[in-house]
Amino acid sequence: MKSKAKTSFVIALLILATVAAAVVYSLSQRSSTVEQTVAPPTPTREEQSTATPTETEERREVPTTKQAGINLDCARRYCSPKELKRYIDLAAEYENGFVQIHLTDNQSVGVESVLLDQRATDKNRNADGSYTNLKTNKKFLSRKQLADLQSYAKRKQVELVPEIDLPAHAGGFLQLAALKYGRQSALEIAADFEEGELDISRASGRKFAEDIYAEYADLFAGNRYFHIGCDELFSASEKDKLAFIQRTTSFFEAKGFTVRLWNDFITKKNLSAIPKSVEVTYWSHDGDTEDDDERDERRRIRASLPDLQSRGISVLNYNSYYLYFIPSTENVNSKLATNKGILGAAISVWREDSDGVSDDELYQHASRFYRAMADKVTSEK
Repeated sequence: MKSKAKTSFVIALLILATVAAAVVYSLSQRSSTVEQTVAPPTPTREEQSTATPTETEERREVPTTKQAGINLDCARRYCSPKELKRYIDLAAEYENGFVQIHLTDNQSVGVESVLLDQRATDKNRNADGSYTNLKTNKKFLSRKQLADLQSYAKRKQVELVPEIDLPAHAGGFLQLAALKYGRQSALEIAADFEEGELDISRASGRKFAEDIYAEYADLFAGNRYFHIGCDELFSASEKDKLAFIQRTTSFFEAKGFTVRLWNDFITKKNLSAIPKSVEVTYWSHDGDTEDDDERDERRRIRASLPDLQSRGISVLNYNSYYLYFIPSTENVNSKLATNKGILGAAISVWREDSDGVSDDELYQHASRFYRAMADKVTSEK
């Protein structure tokens, strides 16, 4: 998903640990003209741990520090429960820490799917406790394992943010649909099967997405956040993209979730129709295209981060230029006039090129990067 570094993964992490600390600090500075309000005293984590669930939840409703997150790719590379707990522990070092788990993409569905017959059974359980789809040969997390991770994150006072990435990056789901219903049926719900794009102009494509979301809304019931994806879809009209956001947001909010989504579908033209209740994980104004004309056109059409601020939509900084292991002078020296509406930031660990890097090596470097970012983000009220 998104543009990724093609150079050394480990070297890039080390470089960006330094870059991120400086850049996130500059982005977190308040304009001298911005009014500041006095926040109530923040309860210590010890005080929170002795509070009742209701008291703790009430205190967390109005965060007094910026959120510092880790977006972990668990679709292109399998994440074991043990590995995920390690990242939850890392996020627990900071108040309002969160772990976003990117569970699905074109390469794989990294979570059990009752709808599409990717089930966790004794037959496909491995010796290490993981599960493998015997038809795709891809590992995935079981519903029981994810329920345990939810409970673990709550005990650690860390928000676990599931991401089911639709209607693009749906190749894993389309592959499972082809196995269950036949390739022709899967083709009928896809705008581009090879690129993993659902056809949201057709009722069948929309229903497929809705059925998938419904399964995982039930699985993650009780979570505060749900990330619905909404990025890098090139086959749909602007009208259909807006309707998809509105319809999906309404569905999840009715179930008690705060909806998060990528910024790609939000344009200057449709901005006024975007629900103000959503939280946008802003990664790029132009999708990191390398085509100059395409870059100019996307920036002309798509809403900028300041546009979202003006609309009153909350944003989290996922800037790909320095939080995706891709340092660049283009965005490193940019600075927002105000951090109004900026809830925090997150690093993204995209793992499709991580073959040969052990889990321990990946964690050691990612944790340094995360702490460099989180130290700066959480120091600002």
